[in-house]
Order: sequence, then structure tokens, then C-alpha cells
Amino acid sequence: MKEDRFTELLAKKMTGELSADESAEFNKLISVNKSYRAEYEQLKDYWAQEARTYPNMQGILAEIKEQAGITQQQTRSYAWIGRTAAILFLTISAVFAYRFFLSKEKFNETTVSWKEVKASSGQVLKLTLADGSRITLNSESGIRYPEVFSGQSREVHLDGEAYFDVAEDHDHPFILHTQEMDIRVLGTAFNVKSYKNDPVKEATLFRGSIEVNLPGLQDKKLKLKPADKIKINGSAYELGKMAYYNAGDQNSMEILWMDNQLAFKNESLESIAHSMARRYGLKMIFNNPATKKLKFSGSFEKETISEALNSLQTVTPFTYKIQRDSVYFY
Repeated sequence: MKEDRFTELLAKKMTGELSADESAEFNKLISVNKSYRAEYEQLKDYWAQEARTYPNMQGILAEIKEQAGITQQQTRSYAWIGRTAAILFLTISAVFAYRFFLSKEKFNETTVSWKEVKASSGQVLKLTLADGSRITLNSESGIRYPEVFSGQSREVHLDGEAYFDVAEDHDHPFILHTQEMDIRVLGTAFNVKSYKNDPVKEATLFRGSIEVNLPGLQDKKLKLKPADKIKINGSAYELGKMAYYNAGDQNSMEILWMDNQLAFKNESLESIAHSMARRYGLKMIFNNPATKKLKFSGSFEKETISEALNSLQTVTPFTYKIQRDSVYFY
């Protein structure tokens, strides 16, 4: 039933017939279900290419109707329902057409061999995709990608943080899916930080251009230029610029992790603790809410967790205790 409801809302979305409540329901569905979001994105691409011609179109349409269970009598029955139902019928037919062509051209994920790579605590991994795109994966991050790209786009899924140097291919856009955003590129370099337990997600562009789509924010689309940075916090987003720890630095703070540096500038202790947890493989537990809000600037590379925390204590006093695999803040 949920699948049928999504198809109905998807059809209305494509025809601009969604009410305000239905729009909110649709956005919630695609924000929590990656397969729904992927189908919506791919259908939009298919819709945009409706001018493409196929051989034996009459035969194909007949086969689509047969697969969808659509009869001539059913088609006529829509005439008295009204304009909205007719548009809905035509759009649902288009959905069936999209799925038909998807299977004909083997875009279906079930025909693709997918790989998953995960970096453990304190580990940074590098990998190269089949198209030549290079990816550097930060600690406790995972990426899912096809062994060989097929179809009209190159799509991968990220949970965590990674730096992407995407191989240029104007015929096959590269699309990165995360929990809060979808990023579409042709050939470019950018960093994405999207850990599930971090309240703020972000993307920073270093070369080329990217289009950031925010499914949870009414499908808001933003185009970033080099040095642009977007931060997303729940239902709000903020545009800014990449930052440097010191004037004259070669690398921005957003990618210092690639050099095994943990750098932060005027960040809350809670945010710093998230990064430390991934770096040192520890749990961070706050027993005093006020301690979370303390702000610090600093940079660590080879320090132990005790050395790093002791260094922060010299700036603003706080109390902590390390017990087995956990750090307790008081």
C-alpha cells in the first residue's frame, strides 16, 4: 500500500498537482527512503528526455499497457472523472513507461554488482572507481558503488565523509546520494561530510561546479562555485566559503583530515567530540550539557586523546575521565 501511495504522489508531483499536505508527505517519503528518492531523480531525468525516439514505439506502448494491466476500457473510463484523474492516469502510464525502459536498458540496480567499502576508526582509505574517479574516505565512513557503471548516470551512496575527484564525462553525470542531499556533477573535486550522528552536514567545492539537491527542503536546488560551502542543519541551510586555519595555508580546513590532521575553529566541544570519537574509536558521553557548548580552536595530528583533551583544558577548563572505550565529560 505504501508503494501504491508513493506512485500516486509521484504522479501528482510530476504534473504539479500536489497539495501542500501531499507535498510534505512526498518530501518525507523521499527523505527517509533512498530507493524512492533514486526513482524520483531517475524519473525526472527520463521525463527531461521525452523527446528521445525509440523504434517500434507503438509496439512498446502496447507492451507497457499490457505489463501495467491498462485496458482500452480503463482508458475510456477516465474521461468522466475529470482533468486531474486524467493527468494522473497519463503520468502513472509514464511511470510504467519509465520502468519499462529502465528494464530494457538495464538501469535496474538488480542487474548491477554493487560494492561497499567502509573505513574503520582512525583509518583513511583511498579507492578508484571504474570510471577513473578517485575517492578518499574518512574514518567511520562507508560508500556504496557499482563495480561497473551502466545507464545514463554514475550513482554512488555515501554515509560519512569523503573527498571526491570525479572523472569528467558529460554524457554520464556523477550523482552522489547522502542522507540530506544529492549532489550532481560532471567532472569536479569536492568534499562531503554527512555523518548520521552529526547534526550539521556539509559540502565544499574545490574545482568545477556541482548542483546540490535538498529533498527534505522542497527539492531546493543550489549551484556551488569553487570555494563555496553549504551547511545543512535539519530544515535549514547556510551558504558560505571554505575556511583556512591560518592565513597562507595551502589546504582548507575541510580537507586537513586527508593529512591526518584534526582541525577546528571556534567549534563546540560537542562537535569536536564527534570528530575525536571517529579518530580514536571512542564513545563520547556528556554528563554536563553546558560543557557541550564550550568553544575551541585547535589542530592535532599525532597527539593521543589525553594529550588533545589536556591541551583544550588549558584554554577553557573542563573535567573529563577516560574509562575503557568511553570518555566522560563533566
